[in-house]
Amino acid sequence: MNILRIFLRCSVLICCFTIGAFTQDQILTNSDLLALTKAGLSAEVIIAKIKSSAGKYDTSTEKLKELKDAGVADAVILAVVENPLGKSTQAIAGDENIIPGENQAVVYIYRRKEFSTRNLQPSVFIDDDKEVARIDDGKFFILKFDPGKHKIYVNKGFSGAAIDMKAGRRYFFRVTYKPGFWKARGEMEFVPYEQGTLEVANMEPLEEKWIKDKSRVFVMVSKPKN
Repeated sequence: MNILRIFLRCSVLICCFTIGAFTQDQILTNSDLLALTKAGLSAEVIIAKIKSSAGKYDTSTEKLKELKDAGVADAVILAVVENPLGKSTQAIAGDENIIPGENQAVVYIYRRKEFSTRNLQPSVFIDDDKEVARIDDGKFFILKFDPGKHKIYVNKGFSGAAIDMKAGRRYFFRVTYKPGFWKARGEMEFVPYEQGTLEVANMEPLEEKWIKDKSRVFVMVSKPKN
């Protein structure tokens, strides 16, 4: 009897530890579903975790078959098909800054028309000093990032921001020029969604000649609705 009690207590502790190991900030994947299933958690518990956590699940036919063959419950597989981004799949009522079904963060980089600096095109960098484009006067372009913390800046880190980006959300960065002792310098500022949407609405996409990394920069993408 004592052995049975010890076994039950250990089972409860293992389940609690397994759930606790997946923090709210972690992005769950197919591998996590396999780990939770292997730990013996019920389908109900795993589904609750799917709906309360950010996710990035591969719902291709092949991957769904792999989940099934590994013993993942049908109800769990259905939950990831219906919620491929976990809690991010479900748009918050009244929150227009969510793109349903988008599994990456969508970032708008733009610059308003400035007559005095119209012939200057500052370089835009991301993460580890990767130059993606030079932003022209009165133009915008779009970048997409996997969820997580990313840096966007001009002047090799002189001005910019590091943002913890979420899947399906839009972010806006405006590039401006500030007067300097010898010459004007480019600066970048993070702009609220409402303001960025309004300012980008009447702009033209960046010309191809200013794009440095065509694998990262998008220009033929719909503008955000204001």
